[in-house]
Amino acid sequence: MAVTITDTRTLVDHADAVGSWVSPVRGESITLFTTDPAPVEATGCLGIAVSIETSDILFPITAVDLTDTLVYVWVLANGTMETLVNGGFAVILRDATPDEIGYHIAGSDVAGFRHSDGPVGWQCVVMDTGTLPSDTTALAGTLVGLDVTVINGIGAMFKTLSKALGGASNCFVDTIRFGNDGLVIAGGTTGARGTFDEIATEDRSTTSGTAYGICRELGAGVFGLQGPLTFGLASASADHWFQDTDVTVVFEDRGIGTDKYFFNLAANATDAGHFQLGLAAGTNSGSNGCNIIVPAGVGATMDFSDADFDDVLLYDSDFIGFSNGVTFSSDPTNAQGHEIFACAFTLCGQIDPGQVNIKNCSVVISAAAEAMLLNGTNTLLSGLSFSSDGTGHAIHFRPTGAGPFSYTLNDFSYDSYAASDGSTGNEAILIDPVTSSADITLTKSGGDTPSIMLAAGYTGTFTLVTSSVTTTITVLDVTDGSAILGVRVLVTASDNTGPLPFEDPVTITRSGSTATVSHTAHGLATGQKTIIEDADQAEY
Repeated sequence: MAVTITDTRTLVDHADAVGSWVSPVRGESITLFTTDPAPVEATGCLGIAVSIETSDILFPITAVDLTDTLVYVWVLANGTMETLVNGGFAVILRDATPDEIGYHIAGSDVAGFRHSDGPVGWQCVVMDTGTLPSDTTALAGTLVGLDVTVINGIGAMFKTLSKALGGASNCFVDTIRFGNDGLVIAGGTTGARGTFDEIATEDRSTTSGTAYGICRELGAGVFGLQGPLTFGLASASADHWFQDTDVTVVFEDRGIGTDKYFFNLAANATDAGHFQLGLAAGTNSGSNGCNIIVPAGVGATMDFSDADFDDVLLYDSDFIGFSNGVTFSSDPTNAQGHEIFACAFTLCGQIDPGQVNIKNCSVVISAAAEAMLLNGTNTLLSGLSFSSDGTGHAIHFRPTGAGPFSYTLNDFSYDSYAASDGSTGNEAILIDPVTSSADITLTKSGGDTPSIMLAAGYTGTFTLVTSSVTTTITVLDVTDGSAILGVRVLVTASDNTGPLPFEDPVTITRSGSTATVSHTAHGLATGQKTIIEDADQAEY
């Protein structure tokens, strides 16, 4: 295998021996199984007989604070199970009182995470103590009394609608873990590159220490996640190479908090880190990209800001639903080698481009009030398109310092934003420098002319410049309509009321009866805000 997978979560137990396991409420007899059923991980699993009743199996631990924490439990049932609402499968938490509560997670009508190959009967159910399920069973004590800051036991609850034949075990438990940092994917080389298929294959392998319950293959080239992933290893020096094409990865909706999923990069300063989705096509496009999807209401963060990661290359890929934001590296020593070409960011939180090279990308219906944050230092942005649902701004322009600041918008386009300047909250650009008196000049080079909103309290002078324009003039003799040669043309602004009316005396370049005049636009001031416009009147 090209990559090395490290599970950052805390292991409760692999259920390889009866050991300390108990059934504190029903007092069930606990049996070790090494085959039939085969354990989901390595040596063994534990079973109890559940006959038209609710039964529990639990592993005692030293008291631990599980506030706002993900808990993962592998379960399997050979009996006819109750529905989720009625407690088919539940994760048990017990405190010192003891209050022992089963939180309903799955059942005959709702399946947990399971692989389509390998240990297909097993389900890995996950619960977030920060957003606990509303359907519960109090096995001891009370629900309101449970104190998640001093949990001293974790286990599984089962409720069947059929008898255990011959009193044999029909409900089983295996590996239990808790923690919020998921899997770290490290290693790989240019000749043996890491892929999502490798992660899913390792997850279902049943070898010692695997059965992560985080990454599964849903179909050819389609993968489901119920935990966060970090690519690269910051804690030790190691090279990394992860590269995939034409795959779809979905963060599954498991009813956990919107702050638990993430898709991150991390590296050591001495690493040779390479992360790539899709393939480059020319100097600013891509092909064979990937889809990384967070469904509506699930929530996730995408943090690619680690300054020690050498190569971040995203081509022709779609990133959907990262509502907690997308961040790229702001370290100029390496970030400008990162390439984000022909990608789409849909329903994502605010994007911080840092200093990376972003070209021909789209930002569609941002989940943030301002889709992208610009501080005016990244000169490698071009061909960006922004689409609105009628709310929010495309760009929050917020440079730091006293200024003055100048920045060029290269071929930016804006769809469904306010058509004119104002303060509706849907203008394309919000001007809001850290120093409210800083003077700012934005130059539009190609693309659309943005509508502008000046932040409340802004006292500086803002100038929007339209870069060089071309005016085409046809010069004809008024008597017979024939072309007049050698004419000097004076181009003036239609509105000369501002302090900077302009006159550009130029000589036409004639082709047939068409004369072309190129000139540079000049400024017209209206109060604090200066609008630089194309000439729309020609005199000759």
